[in-house]
Amino acid sequence: GFLLYGTTLLYTGFFFGVALAKGERPFSSEVLNRVVFRHVLILALLTALNGLAFQFAAAWVDGDLSQLLANLALPQIAFFERIIVRRVYIRWRLSLVGLIVVFAGILVGSVSSLHKMLHGSGGEASDPWYMVMLFIVSTTFSALEQVFQDRAFCNPIIKRNEISVLAWYNLLSLPIYVASFFLEAVPYLNGTTQASTIAASVTNQGGAFRCFGLHPTDDAVAAGGCQVDVEGVFWGRFGPLFWPLVFCIGYAASFSFNAVLIKKKGVLFPNLIGAGVQLLSSVVFMLPFIASGAYAVPFSVWPIAGFVIIIAGIWMRGDPNRDGLLINQ
Repeated sequence: GFLLYGTTLLYTGFFFGVALAKGERPFSSEVLNRVVFRHVLILALLTALNGLAFQFAAAWVDGDLSQLLANLALPQIAFFERIIVRRVYIRWRLSLVGLIVVFAGILVGSVSSLHKMLHGSGGEASDPWYMVMLFIVSTTFSALEQVFQDRAFCNPIIKRNEISVLAWYNLLSLPIYVASFFLEAVPYLNGTTQASTIAASVTNQGGAFRCFGLHPTDDAVAAGGCQVDVEGVFWGRFGPLFWPLVFCIGYAASFSFNAVLIKKKGVLFPNLIGAGVQLLSSVVFMLPFIASGAYAVPFSVWPIAGFVIIIAGIWMRGDPNRDGLLINQ
C-alpha cells in the first residue's frame, strides 16, 4: 500500500537529488543505456520482492524475533557473494574466523531478546510459521539485492554513477508496489485474518494520501488509523507528514552511504558494520531522556557486549582494500 509506494516515491526523489549534488548525471545517455538498465531491472525486481515479502510478514512476526531473523541475510550474502560476484578471500581462514566472531557477537547482543521471546507470551496469531518463513524469504531477497548491486559495481559506468543507479532501480520498483495494493483485500497479507474488497483497498489508498497531507477523514481518526494531535507538539500535529519524511531522508542517506561502502569494500563489509550499529542503536531505547513509557527498554549490558565482539570480529577480518583480502576471479 501507501507505505511502500508512497515512501518509495519520496526517497527516490532524494536519491536523484543526492546524485545530482554529487555531480552524477542520472539522465545522461551514459546511464540510460541497455547494459546499465539490465542491472537496474534485476535490482528493481529484487527490491520490490523484498519490500512486499517484508511488509506482509512484519505484521505477524514479533519484533524481537524479526530482529534476529534479519541477521540471516549475513550468511546468505557471504554465500551469494562467492557464487554471483565470484569473490574469494586470500586469507580465507582469518576471514571465516572473523565472520564467526561477528555471529557470536550478534547472539551475545541478542540475549535480552532471546530471553524475552522464551519467557514472553504472544497472541494467538503471533509468529505463525508461514509468516516466519516469508520473513526469512525477505532476507534472501535482501541479500540477493545487495549482492547483485555489488556485481553491478563491477561495471565502470555504474561505479561512477552508483547513486543514479540507486535512484533508477528504486523508481522502477514503484509500478510493482502500486500494482500490489489490491493484496490488501487478501486475509493475512493485509495484517488481519479477515478478507476485504478491492474497493475498500482503493478507498484506503485515498485515506492514506489524506492522512499524509494532514487532512484525514473522521473515520480514519476515530479508528486510530491516522493520529493527528492538533493540540500536541510539532511531531504530534504534523506526525503523519513529519515521520514519513524523516524515514525517507534516513533511508536515502543510509542506502547512499551503503552503496558507497559496497563499491569500495564489497558487499559483506557494510553489512557486518550494520549488525554492530543495529545492536548499538538498541541502547538508545534504554535512555530515559529519549524513550519513556511504553517505548522504554530496561538497561542491559548484552547489546553493548555484543557490539564490542562484533567490532573485534570485523577487526580480525581486516580492511578489504587495505589488507588485499579480496580478489575477483
